[in-house]
Amino acid sequence: MMRGGDASWSGMMMRTTWYGSAVRSGLAGVLLIVAAPSAFTLAAAGATMAQRDEAPPAATPPAERRICKRSAPSGSLIETRRECHTRAEWDQIAQAGRAAGQDMVDRAARSGAQ
Repeated sequence: MMRGGDASWSGMMMRTTWYGSAVRSGLAGVLLIVAAPSAFTLAAAGATMAQRDEAPPAATPPAERRICKRSAPSGSLIETRRECHTRAEWDQIAQAGRAAGQDMVDRAARSGAQ
């Protein structure tokens, strides 16, 4: 009978120990959840302050920097092509596309197609 009593006492100790560790780990988790965002905010604020203090790096002007775009050729579901141009070149390409579209509309209007 003493054994049965020892076993239940041992089980109770296990439950208490497990419960205690669960509470401790739960509190640690809550502390991490509460402390992590504030630490992240402080780090982000420090990075922002550091960016303001240092001079901006000498970068190429936006008009000279190359801008790359991917496009899929007609009829292809997989293949993509990468095209790189400066901003001025992309503006010229866009203007040429608009002019070609307007030319098609004008020709259709002249031919009487509706």
